[in-house]
Amino acid sequence: MIEKEYKTMLNYEKYIRLLEVFHFEEVLVQVNLYYISKQDDNNTVRVRCKSGRIFLQVKIDCSIEKGIHINREYEKEIEIIPYIITKEELNNLCGVDFFEDRYLLDILVTERRNYICEDNIISLDRNSYLGITDYELEIEYKNKIVEKIKKKHEQEKIYNEKNTRGKFKRFYARYNQKSLIREYGFQMKDERKTRKLTEKLCSRDKIGNQDAVLAVAKVKEEIREMQRKLQEHTIHIL
Repeated sequence: MIEKEYKTMLNYEKYIRLLEVFHFEEVLVQVNLYYISKQDDNNTVRVRCKSGRIFLQVKIDCSIEKGIHINREYEKEIEIIPYIITKEELNNLCGVDFFEDRYLLDILVTERRNYICEDNIISLDRNSYLGITDYELEIEYKNKIVEKIKKKHEQEKIYNEKNTRGKFKRFYARYNQKSLIREYGFQMKDERKTRKLTEKLCSRDKIGNQDAVLAVAKVKEEIREMQRKLQEHTIHIL
């Protein structure tokens, strides 16, 4: 199935405002368990639990442009939550041959509210994962976004073409950040510098992606330098 979605990130104030603008249905809680491999993690593989049912879902990216995500989506209902999803199961589900075994990484919990307008489904999401919470608006559509929704969108000034990463990519970026912070703290043994790094990486939207990337590159270089010095020290002792 081809899935077309418009995605945009929201701050908390805009999230609360949109709760008032649309007549959303009652909240639906979804638990997403994400799986990664040792090689290809560009496509989303997850197990989603909702309304007492469990689904294996795969999204293969087709295109992303200015907030519009077009994916090929595959889904089947399963009975238990696995730790490993084999490449055979994934390739058979999607009719491809490039997946490797995927291993359970962690979970993301979404509190979703839907509003349906013609064939558009507007979803307002509050996502909690790996110690943070973020907010996003998704509009799923078949042919086009209806004019009524476009006008609401423009009135509320919620268009943001910078932040268009999907849940899995945000989740995985956060996971890598936490891994880097743990390694930095372990190697440097400097609480003040580790706290400063944490604050910088967690405020990516404020400092900008470029500055965050530069901060990560600098930290990795510091870790490599520390490891080099430790190795030289060990060789000297021997």
